[in-house]
Amino acid sequence: MVKHILDDMIVKCPSRSQGCQEEIPRGTVRDHVTRYCPYADVDCADPDCALPVSRKDFAQGRCLHSRIYCPGCRFAYLEKDKERHHTNDCDLSLLTCRYCRLKIFRYRAEKHVEECPEMIFTCEAADYGCDFNAKRPAFDEHSKSCPLVKLAPFLKSQNEQLEAHRKALAQLTAKNNILETGLFNVTQTLETEMESSDAVVPPTVGSSTQTSDSTIHHLLYVQESLRRDVERVSIELTHLDAKASMMILNESLRVKDEMAHTNAAVNGMRTQLHYLTIGSQQRTLPTRSQPASERSQLGASVTTSESSGSLNPRLIRRLSDSTRQETKL
Repeated sequence: MVKHILDDMIVKCPSRSQGCQEEIPRGTVRDHVTRYCPYADVDCADPDCALPVSRKDFAQGRCLHSRIYCPGCRFAYLEKDKERHHTNDCDLSLLTCRYCRLKIFRYRAEKHVEECPEMIFTCEAADYGCDFNAKRPAFDEHSKSCPLVKLAPFLKSQNEQLEAHRKALAQLTAKNNILETGLFNVTQTLETEMESSDAVVPPTVGSSTQTSDSTIHHLLYVQESLRRDVERVSIELTHLDAKASMMILNESLRVKDEMAHTNAAVNGMRTQLHYLTIGSQQRTLPTRSQPASERSQLGASVTTSESSGSLNPRLIRRLSDSTRQETKL
């Protein structure tokens, strides 16, 4: 019985996204899709083509999967999608304005709706009681003279404040309910304890009432003191977090300054070392660039001096100077 009830339900065709607007009983959906729906996918009429095509296009008896170009926007699409392209996608397809019945291009439709003189407008204060609606010229005149339009910003702000108060009232009501529930539980617990104590030592009625009231007030005082302590700890944690963030920021700035000074000192040392290296190369360059004849004469004189046992003091001083300079470097 349930199955029959479900089969009698009216549903939309599964091919609605392809363009079918039929609404049929649930029990006939399969027959509608497999036999009658013009937008359902079937095999292409060309046996060599494996792509699907809608039933309404299958009647043409040829393959519609060739790529063609729109004569208006030059967009490439499959031939089977020609109708959908011109209906939904092509910017140069012509549409008819439902107000002024003017033919316009699709890409100008939104702008035309804003400028259409025949379009019906409702008053801006319709939410506050004004039921005026008319075409653009009369609507412009009404907007200048309608008192509710001038009050609309004020009424809107009042509604926003009223909504905020409603939300705050709902939150306070929820908190009040929680506190009342907690107080009721505490009262029930105290009454149970008092009943158990009464069974052992029955006190007078006045003393029991005073004891229960004082106990309740004491518990409420303890609860309020605990709440204040929690708020105080939360505030102190916030201050500590801010101090820690400031200390970290100051320390990072100090480290950055020290790193900058260190980098400057290293760069200065690199510059001095570079100058010393260049000076050393310039002083040793003339000795290396002497002609081979001079170097041979110098070697011969050194050999003759060594063989005779007398060394040239000038040559020895030059060698010692160059050795000392290399040692300094």
